[in-house]
Amino acid sequence: MTNKNFYNEKNTNTAVEKKATKKGIFIGAVAVAMVGVIAAGAMVFGAMNAPKVTKTASPTTAISVKANTPALTANKKTADLIKATTAPTENITAKKATDTTAAQKKAAEVKAAQKKVEAQKAAQKKAAEKKAAEKKVAEIKAAKMKAEAQKAAQKKAAEKKLAEQKAAAAKKAVTPAPTVAPTQAPTVAPTEASVKTLFKTSSTTDDTIKIVNGERVFIDTKSPVPTNSGNPYAYTAHGKTSKGGFGWDYKADSLSVLVRCDYNFDREEYNFQCFGVTPGISHVTLMYNTADDVQVPVNLTLSVDSNLNVTVLPNA
Repeated sequence: MTNKNFYNEKNTNTAVEKKATKKGIFIGAVAVAMVGVIAAGAMVFGAMNAPKVTKTASPTTAISVKANTPALTANKKTADLIKATTAPTENITAKKATDTTAAQKKAAEVKAAQKKVEAQKAAQKKAAEKKAAEKKVAEIKAAKMKAEAQKAAQKKAAEKKLAEQKAAAAKKAVTPAPTVAPTQAPTVAPTEASVKTLFKTSSTTDDTIKIVNGERVFIDTKSPVPTNSGNPYAYTAHGKTSKGGFGWDYKADSLSVLVRCDYNFDREEYNFQCFGVTPGISHVTLMYNTADDVQVPVNLTLSVDSNLNVTVLPNA
């Protein structure tokens, strides 16, 4: 009966082994359970046969070795079966760990790719905002330059118009009268373009020659200073005629100014004064003698403002 049990156990182990080999140990847990069943059966078998062994006469050494051989074989089969069932489980666990690591790596790569895309989008947005700001600055600068160009063009046009007006006024100005001898009358009769022509020589009349700061000065009493005029424009020149005489006159194209002149004998100096009468612009020619038959013309463009102040303008 003992040999039969061993035989049956051997056949069972062999069948289990073949099944594990063919099936490839389909489920590790089932194999482990089978090992537990076999181990429990072996314990039951040992318990059932223990009394019988004690009642039986002691076998010989050869028989004992033979009787123990199936048990050793069964233990070896059991260890191999445990090893066979444990190895796939360990492989499955290792594979799961490898798969988990790969999945984590893949997730990290996906996350990194997403961050890269977000960074690229942020950079593109920032570049677009910068470009828009630069465009806005350029537009403002262009508008400012355009406004400045328009202002400069308007100023240039105004200056051109003023120059044209001055040129037109200059064409109306009369040319200086020809030089005349001190004893001759002016050759040009008074007109609107020559509203006043004076020629004076030295005089010994006491009421026209005054002593001013110890110097003899001829005072122009025929052209007194206007009472309501503003600041005049003054012009000084030097010259004389023979025997200490002098001569001067002037011409103007409007009645806006009044010209008078005092002569300093000691300094041989003409002191012209141009007073404002009415607001406007007047082209005036002053003439004075530097010798008996030599007169020098001086062309002036005078402006009279609303306060009757007189200023000189550039000649057009």
